[in-house]
Amino acid sequence: MFNFFSKKKSVGMGSLPANDAVRTKLSEMGDDGSAARHVIHFAFPLGAATVEDVTAIKRHLAKLGFKVKNSVSEAGLSFENHQPVTGETFDQLTHDLALFFDKFDWEYDGWECAVVAN
Repeated sequence: MFNFFSKKKSVGMGSLPANDAVRTKLSEMGDDGSAARHVIHFAFPLGAATVEDVTAIKRHLAKLGFKVKNSVSEAGLSFENHQPVTGETFDQLTHDLALFFDKFDWEYDGWECAVVAN
């Protein structure tokens, strides 16, 4: 069974309440989140980022199927894929991303996506 709140980071970006807040906004625009769409995620270092950590992070994200880019305005990363933004699989992904980045002293800063009207 899916147990989203079983790990230490259950609030903040990547959490079910944070995802639901974005999905509520999508719903207000006629989008139930179930269609695959372009999704962009963000993460930023909380301190100085080492070259080794950035390389390891980029490698891990690429293995997960993300297209990884350096962020434009800060020292962080944006990483993109195409997927629906509903369901346990998506919520588990964002939760796992938050935990992954926490190990590197980075912050997963959430996601944004295109609106797909149903």
